[in-house]
Parts: sequence; structure tokens; C-alpha cells
Amino acid sequence: MAHTDLDGATAARALAVMDELVAYQRRKVLELVQRIQPGLTDEDVRNIHDYPAVYNDPIFQFEDGQLAGFVAAHIALKARLLGGTLSGEPSKPGTP
Repeated sequence: MAHTDLDGATAARALAVMDELVAYQRRKVLELVQRIQPGLTDEDVRNIHDYPAVYNDPIFQFEDGQLAGFVAAHIALKARLLGGTLSGEPSKPGTP
């Protein structure tokens, strides 16, 4: 069973790795978007439904889904390391 009893350096490294992973995937998604429709920006990616050629591309859907999963994992990890839960309630003693 997982727990959050990590030393500060390990917790910081875990968050840094997640930051790197999310940043890498964001770049990957943007590069893909720009291959499909040149000239689109990072802001356009956040409103991708305005660009059907990109939005309907199955590879974009996969890579964007990967990004969403990494972001969710990053949020969950940060919440746990800060002593909370995903519901916003404080963790109960003995709960991983």
C-alpha cells in the first residue's frame, strides 16, 4: 500500500519529474497540432474544438488524453504530498 511518508528531497524530485513529464507532453501535443494545422498556438490547443481538423484527429485525441492523465496524476500527487485528498478534505491518520 502506498504512503506519503517521503522526505522533502524525494517529494520535491517526484514533483519535478511530474513537471517534466507534463511539460514534455504539452510540447509533444503542440508539435502534433502544428503539423496538422500550422500556425496554431498553445492557446489554440486549449480551445481545440474550434479546429475540427485537429480535434477529430485520432492521434491528437490520444496524445491529448495522455496529457490530461499526466496533469491529473500531477494534481493527485501534489494533493497527497501536501497532506490532503482529492476531495479537498484533510487525510485521515493511517489513510494512504
